[in-house]
Amino acid sequence: MDPRAAQGFSASADSYQEARPSWPPEAIDAAFAHWGLDPASAHVVDVAAGTGRLTAVLAARCPHVIAVEPLAEMRAHITAAEALEGTAEQLPLEDASADAIFVAEAFHWFDQPAALAEFARVLKPRGGLALLWNEHVTTAEDEEAMASAFGGMFGPGGQFQPPDKSGWDEGPQWAPFEPIVKREFEHTQHLTRDGLVKLVASFSFIGALQPEARREVLSRVEKGLAEEGLDEHEQRWRCELYLTRLR
Repeated sequence: MDPRAAQGFSASADSYQEARPSWPPEAIDAAFAHWGLDPASAHVVDVAAGTGRLTAVLAARCPHVIAVEPLAEMRAHITAAEALEGTAEQLPLEDASADAIFVAEAFHWFDQPAALAEFARVLKPRGGLALLWNEHVTTAEDEEAMASAFGGMFGPGGQFQPPDKSGWDEGPQWAPFEPIVKREFEHTQHLTRDGLVKLVASFSFIGALQPEARREVLSRVEKGLAEEGLDEHEQRWRCELYLTRLR
């Protein structure tokens, strides 16, 4: 596992569980419909399951779900399904044992050729693969308020930058899979000021800071939100769903 992600997410597991958005059920339903797969009988794996936000949505539809997560701090929050220690590159699962694999907010951290080869090993013939990311949807007014509240620390030109996700869908490692189909679904999350601070705390690049530096950053965020009068916030998200299956 990427050491930056391991360090950051281990330190921020509680904030991740409390503040990260969940996933729209209609996106999960769209994945099963795309594959022509009955969730009631499918054997499904949630890879890099984190604290189990997606696992819980899957478990509400699928009696046979396994979550795989390398970090004990994250895995401790998973209660909706069986949780196993493992990585995308080394799944603790038998050959051709899964009808579908889901990955939420994590694929950009993987050794992608190794992970895709492992997915192809674990999936049954014609098995499905779904990759999901939640992206912020903001108005110009929201962006101005947040930029002021966060003091320009995040985004272009800021001190803290999210990991680069570009180019993940290219390369010969995708040869075993069909062309990727993209779907989008919008949903909303209600956050208090404390929730917004915890959302920032859940970012791996914040969690990876030394404790004193992390406290200083989060204190600045909390102070900025207070100065902007942001006590409550309706955060809109766009769930980007990418679907494929073994050829």
